[in-house]
Amino acid sequence: MTVSRPARQGDRHRSERASLVTGSSRPRPGVLVITVRGELDLSTEPLLEAAVRAATTDPATTVLVCDLSGVTFMSCGTLSILVRARGDLRERSAGLRVVAKHPGVVRVFTITGMAEALDLRPDLATACQPPSS
Repeated sequence: MTVSRPARQGDRHRSERASLVTGSSRPRPGVLVITVRGELDLSTEPLLEAAVRAATTDPATTVLVCDLSGVTFMSCGTLSILVRARGDLRERSAGLRVVAKHPGVVRVFTITGMAEALDLRPDLATACQPPSS
């Protein structure tokens, strides 16, 4: 699914990169991966929020992985979505893991102190592994 926002007057560069692509998969039982590519900002975050909300209410999901490795920009509003998801998942003993690679995106998690709280992982393979015993 792709969501695009219209370019604003005087904003010549935004129209080329202002879209968000999402998808989901189940690499193993209990694990749901939401894959996001593009920019996460005020105009595209509602799509992420809807996907995350659906995943947090799915009883088959014991681990939700938000794969943001294809995200090139992320506003702090995305952190709010992920923190709410973590709380909703914890209420039913499920977990949240986040994958991010772009330096600017990783920096948002790091400078806000949310890298550990949101279980930031370096890659999708690591994020999809079963919990260590």
